Amino acid sequence: MVIRRKGSSSSVALLVGVAIVTGCGLVAASSQRGFFFGCYQRDRSGQLEIITDQYDRCVSHCESNYFRYAALSDTQCMCLNSIRTRVIEDKECDLRCRQNPDQTCGGANAQSFYETGVEVAGPVKNLHLTDKESENTIKIAWSAPALDGVPVLSYEIGAQALATYASYRLYPMSWTVHNNTIAFELSNLTPGTRYNITVSTVSEKGTGGMQWLTAQTEIGKPDPEPEEPLILRRLDSTIQIEIPKATNDNGPINYYRVVVHYVNDDLVQQFDETLLDTFQRSKEKGVPYYIAAEVTMEGDSLLFTVGDGKYHRQFFNPPIPPRAHVHISIGIVSILNNVFKVRYATTTHEQHQHPDHHHVNSTTAPERNEA
Repeated sequence: MVIRRKGSSSSVALLVGVAIVTGCGLVAASSQRGFFFGCYQRDRSGQLEIITDQYDRCVSHCESNYFRYAALSDTQCMCLNSIRTRVIEDKECDLRCRQNPDQTCGGANAQSFYETGVEVAGPVKNLHLTDKESENTIKIAWSAPALDGVPVLSYEIGAQALATYASYRLYPMSWTVHNNTIAFELSNLTPGTRYNITVSTVSEKGTGGMQWLTAQTEIGKPDPEPEEPLILRRLDSTIQIEIPKATNDNGPINYYRVVVHYVNDDLVQQFDETLLDTFQRSKEKGVPYYIAAEVTMEGDSLLFTVGDGKYHRQFFNPPIPPRAHVHISIGIVSILNNVFKVRYATTTHEQHQHPDHHHVNSTTAPERNEA
């Protein structure tokens, strides 16, 4: 089988032992960028890509979009993977390219076909999310590349963290799936992390086109658990505490929540988070614990006075009855994209062990509150 190729100024006959027929066209088993493939009747059903009087610009445009051929008819550039019209004599392509006079740019009813050198598959189409992101998963789907392009053997999926709240390093993740796959769930992701997600085609000659999108996993329950506060001293109706700065690998820290829990002297009981409420509502329901405040922290710790009788955000911080046995817990409040997560410190009797934690006269120990 003989295929005519034209270099810069002369035609040569090349004997090709192997060829692939796609649709109505003939595709060489190997290709080289910019070689003249032949003169064909004009394909009037094709889509015009760009207007140019430079043949190399047409070839580059089609190459960058993973097409096998660039077809020129005067200044009209089309990109195709298969040839649907019949070959005609080279002399029918008698128009010289204006910026490249050594090359032909079709004819009155003819197109000059040039190879782009593309031997790998083009990118997938319509890459998109298929569901709301969860803490650890992102679901995606796509459409396969054009059927008349280079055959796809598999898809490579990658996830690269762009921004995260995690204090540890996140390594790139990758998966390989079969060529009949059009949807995938990326798993084992880190909460509250924005990822660049890529889908690349893989064909016999290697990795081809790539599409990408960015998506962010939902924030998770704060981790690690915050430390319980240190109780510094107690006055008649207030308790001064020190709140240590917390770390959250699963999302932001928006507020530190102060929880007051009236406990039995002999039994340490953890409160039920689902019953936590304001002081007023907890009192009405007979629940022995309430949210006293939500505060922010600028430094490495925060001094706060429990029972100062003030509002901190929407929470009232009432005075503590003298001699009442209370435990103070701290919660990390994390909010992002209308998702709310909170985690509380486990309280123990050890929070009372500070040497200054005893009842003192208010005239000798003034209260401080940095909130």
